[in-house]
Amino acid sequence: MLNANSLIQVWLFSAGTPHRAGVLDSNLETLELYSQELKNLAMVIIKQMGKALKMKETEMRVLFEDGIQSIRMNYYPPCPEPEKVIGLTPHSDARGLTILLQANEVEWLQVWKDGKWVPVKPLPSAFIVNIGDMLEVIYICC
Repeated sequence: MLNANSLIQVWLFSAGTPHRAGVLDSNLETLELYSQELKNLAMVIIKQMGKALKMKETEMRVLFEDGIQSIRMNYYPPCPEPEKVIGLTPHSDARGLTILLQANEVEWLQVWKDGKWVPVKPLPSAFIVNIGDMLEVIYICC
């Protein structure tokens, strides 16, 4: 259930009418259920990470259980000249955990590995779990 800590962001980078205008209005209940299931999945992952770091079971849960959760859905229309596209500014995720679903075969996500950006090949029906800066700090401190 959405509450004061909930944040739903829909980013539409398109001039004129968005590709999926009004789609959230009729699917808000589904989005709320999806959001809750993602939170449940995130807490399972957080719990297992705490075990791997040899932390007390409650320590990781206390850090993340009441945190802010957001859902971001992006639609990028086809680019007529993709060779001229630079993409988004390279960045790391400041949050604790990011769960990504790549809905098509486009290799838009990259990770920093061995001093260079490497594309992440999408897998059908799979989530990508990205460890954010906050969890990296917890790992270093443990």
